[in-house]
Amino acid sequence: MISVPYLCVIGDTKVVIGYFTLSSGSIERDYLTPRPRKEVPYSTVPCILLGRIAVCKSAQGHGLGKRLLGKAIQQAIVGSQSAGVFAMALRAEEHNWDFYKKAGFIQSNSGDRTTFFYSLRQAEQHI
Repeated sequence: MISVPYLCVIGDTKVVIGYFTLSSGSIERDYLTPRPRKEVPYSTVPCILLGRIAVCKSAQGHGLGKRLLGKAIQQAIVGSQSAGVFAMALRAEEHNWDFYKKAGFIQSNSGDRTTFFYSLRQAEQHI
């Protein structure tokens, strides 16, 4: 299995109104900002990758995306407790950048501005 899907369903009809997918992976150390880069001695950084996150149009505007992202971060923390993982990482389209920045993700300093990461140590402090 390449990624694990997590579904948000409503009612007995089991209608899917949102989902996200997680997988293991890595990002280049150069994508990190200077402070966290000092914490990682390797050229690549082990991460939990948020592959996709989506909310049905009929359910948008009610905070479900934020809740799904929070659940994804919680799942990443659980995964990081059994394997060495530094952060959650994702690639975002430009129209979604503000959403991830408001959630505490840090945008890459490298040429690839679509990469965002969220330190799982930071996440554990908020829980």
